[in-house]
Amino acid sequence: MTNQANQYAELHDAELVSVAHEKKDKKISLGLVCSDGSEVSMKLCGVKTIRITDYVSQNIVSRVLHSESIQLDRVALNQLVTWANSLSDGTCLISREAADAYVSDIQTGALRLFAIEPSWGAELVCIYTAEER
Repeated sequence: MTNQANQYAELHDAELVSVAHEKKDKKISLGLVCSDGSEVSMKLCGVKTIRITDYVSQNIVSRVLHSESIQLDRVALNQLVTWANSLSDGTCLISREAADAYVSDIQTGALRLFAIEPSWGAELVCIYTAEER
């Protein structure tokens, strides 16, 4: 990872309060409430894959990783792509070649990766093509 400024730094300690998966339209809508009480809505479009675990009654964001605002190295991308395409027992649902293709596409900007690392509750990784804020 590089030391680029992360445009999502204001989401540290925000709470993820809603997730809506519009499967037909390949969209994910996220609702967050920042520590100052302000609300942030995001829509990730062209969803290729998403995984969310441990969504509970309180979901506090430690940090957001977004492939357009922070440069992730190939190892970190590979871990996130593999996790996003795995089940809780560790079974990966895609081949190594498919994972490598996702990583390459994210590095070139053909795909985007959005991840929420929690300090409590929900962890999320989404691989998608476009974003609406």
